[in-house]
Amino acid sequence: MLLSDKQDPAKRTLLKTTAKAVGDGSDTSSQSIVKYVQNAWDNYEDRIAFGGLGFASIVAFWASLNLISVIDKLPVIPSVLEFIGIFFSWV
Repeated sequence: MLLSDKQDPAKRTLLKTTAKAVGDGSDTSSQSIVKYVQNAWDNYEDRIAFGGLGFASIVAFWASLNLISVIDKLPVIPSVLEFIGIFFSWV
């Protein structure tokens, strides 16, 4: 038997630990980004630019989806891409 096994359970001491989170400074960078966007939104010219950028991103997404569907409807392209996939999985 070990010495610790012979001790009375009431006499055993417990080790208490505490952990504290240490900030890495990401809060300050995210706050600065939020402040930058808020300041840019307050300016009327920047608000128009943000709206235009959002509209352009929606149009680009829509166009890319249509381009993918058109390429998929071509009779040769899907077969070639399937052959390339089979070839690379074989190698």
